[in-house]
Amino acid sequence: MLVQHLRVSPRVAHIPFRTCLGCRDKKDKAGLIRMVLDPSGSRRVLADGPARLPGRGGYICPSPQCYDRAVKRKAFHRAWKQTVIIPSWDEIINSTRP
Repeated sequence: MLVQHLRVSPRVAHIPFRTCLGCRDKKDKAGLIRMVLDPSGSRRVLADGPARLPGRGGYICPSPQCYDRAVKRKAFHRAWKQTVIIPSWDEIINSTRP
C-alpha cells in the first residue's frame, strides 16, 4: 500500500470578480454597484447596494462615465435580454448610500 503525503498550503481567500457593464473591465465585486431587475415584475432596474435582492445581477463601476457608456452601448438591455427601464445616475447613487 502506497501512502502519499499531501502538502497542505494555507488557504487563500477567494475574491470574486465581475465585469462592468460600461467599461467591460473585470474588477473586484466589492468595488462595483450591483444592479437587478425589480422583483415586483416591472422592467425597472434597481441598484442593489447590500446585494440581497433576488435575480440576475449586472455590475457597474461607481463612476458616471461607466454609466454613460453602458447606456450608450445598451448594455443594461443586453444584460437582461429585454428592454428595461434604466434609472438615472443620481437615483443609483442615492439608493446605494446608507
